[in-house]
Amino acid sequence: MEKGQAAVEFMLTYGWIIIVVLAAIGALLYFGFLSPESFNQKQCEIAPGLDCLEFRATTDELTLIIENNLGQDIFIQKLKDSTGKCSFEEGKEIKTGEKATFLLQKCKYGSKGENLKTEVEVKYQSSTGIDHTETAQILTFIE
Repeated sequence: MEKGQAAVEFMLTYGWIIIVVLAAIGALLYFGFLSPESFNQKQCEIAPGLDCLEFRATTDELTLIIENNLGQDIFIQKLKDSTGKCSFEEGKEIKTGEKATFLLQKCKYGSKGENLKTEVEVKYQSSTGIDHTETAQILTFIE
């Protein structure tokens, strides 16, 4: 066997192996086995100073416990979830260092055990009277 023929056979053999490995990785990605959400950790992030201490999602509700560490009293005007089409519009004051519970009802999430990745718009007014809007990033499982 000549050197050129051996080199071509070597390249073809390993070329096929690389194609098979890439196809397997592609299939795993396509079916969601290597998706970052499959290794989901629960997380809730709003903004510096507004801390999401605890949160829970069911098929029709989202509960958030928010702590105010902004250094001034705030008035939460509205929380709105675009994914579940639900909101909390009653308004609630949170003094500096205190926490409050918010319940967003009549949400339309998936079924129990599914991953939930959503954004909740948080509208609040600071003690100076200025309106602010922050977006909470929530990643959890539906209970």
